[in-house]
Amino acid sequence: MISNKTNNQFCAFTLTGWAVTGILAVDFVSFIGNNKGKFNELEWISASEQNVISYVLEHSLDGLNFSEVGTIVVKSSSSSNHRYTIIDENFYEDVTYYRIKQNMIDGGKEYSHTISVSLHK
Repeated sequence: MISNKTNNQFCAFTLTGWAVTGILAVDFVSFIGNNKGKFNELEWISASEQNVISYVLEHSLDGLNFSEVGTIVVKSSSSSNHRYTIIDENFYEDVTYYRIKQNMIDGGKEYSHTISVSLHK
């Protein structure tokens, strides 16, 4: 509870839906998307890829429910930068949300932050 000492009122609140999964195994230098007319082009650059075997680009209409666009096998488990690009020809009409799922060597999964690509600039 939070107390407001000026008038002795209390405010109670609950946080739901919050999850902390730890530090990502990949340091992303960038993750961007652009509409190119008939497709969306997604590109990311990783700074290191320790224990990652593949990336799965996922897209969503609402930013909550994601489905797979494509998979890329990691180039190497090194600490140098790697650039990846995937084309999404089945994007949504107004806005499409994207995230990257990282498949780990130990079977675990980690997710990037979510970005959006809009048809209207």
